[in-house]
Amino acid sequence: SSDDRYKVGVPVDWMVGLYGYDNGKHLRNDILGGPGLVPNLNFLALPGDEPNANSVVNRWHGLAGFFDTTWHFTSVFSLNVGGRYSMDQNTQTWSNTTSSFLCGSRPVTNGVVPPLQTGCQLTDPGTIPGAIYTDASGGQWASGGTAVQNLWNHGSVRHDNFSPRVSFNIKPNQDQMIYLTYSKGYNPGGVLINTAYATLPQELGQVPAPDNRTFYKSETTDSFELGWHGYLDDHRYLLSAAAFRENQHQKQFINAYNLCPTASGALVNQSLPSSNVPGGPNSCQNASGAPYGGFIPEISVQNANLARAQGVEASLAARFNAHFDMQLSGGFLDAKFIDFSNAPAGFG
Repeated sequence: SSDDRYKVGVPVDWMVGLYGYDNGKHLRNDILGGPGLVPNLNFLALPGDEPNANSVVNRWHGLAGFFDTTWHFTSVFSLNVGGRYSMDQNTQTWSNTTSSFLCGSRPVTNGVVPPLQTGCQLTDPGTIPGAIYTDASGGQWASGGTAVQNLWNHGSVRHDNFSPRVSFNIKPNQDQMIYLTYSKGYNPGGVLINTAYATLPQELGQVPAPDNRTFYKSETTDSFELGWHGYLDDHRYLLSAAAFRENQHQKQFINAYNLCPTASGALVNQSLPSSNVPGGPNSCQNASGAPYGGFIPEISVQNANLARAQGVEASLAARFNAHFDMQLSGGFLDAKFIDFSNAPAGFG
């Protein structure tokens, strides 16, 4: 970056800069069941069965250039104008992924263990295929195994944005300033991979393997702020107060829920009432209330069309002597979704 001051009719402070970043994360997840594993209806894995294993590589990198100028028209009035142009890319890849959620558990009747579903396998060579677990009520279960996930496991997106900033500043004296600022914020979009059910439905011949990757949009914010801050009583007190409003476009939010298979193999949101009606057309349960298969955790990042946040805030810093000072602050925030017509089923 570089900064300087010029006088072109009026004094001007300026700064220009360029910066880049490259952040990477490599995560390996393993869940290994031990001999004391408690079985349940929806999820059961034998010791060493690796019910939800994966390797995730997530990379964010980008480049941005910025400028900032302050025009000193008088000793009282100044204008600040700046901006930033950003280019960002997000890439995510999953590998070595297995999941036992859709394979479910196998109920044991009269000591007979039913076969594994197509596409499910016991991944630990040391696991006893016919091992039976008994739950607290006397029911007997065997592991449904795990499924290897190898579809829709990579995604990459690029986004760019120009974010301006303008601030009008009034300094009636050296100790006080009033300002009115408009700025535009930017949070780049990205990709989130969910491989939990991308392979098994296709192997079972039930439904085409869905592309359940989430490519979410960039979030932008229009911010307005009117504020004042100044020193009082010979700089013993610094008081600041401001009112603000933010309009958040394509606001990003995390949506987490469970999916479950219906009789046809289609996957539905388990939080919907219709998915829990025994024998219903969109239900995950048969007429006797038993599930058709295990549940699948689903996590996605989605965009709400418009959200708004507004409020006021104030702070006071007081220095009583060289050894004792105090700070007080407070605020009021009113935030809500304005346009959330694309809210997912069961959200909130």
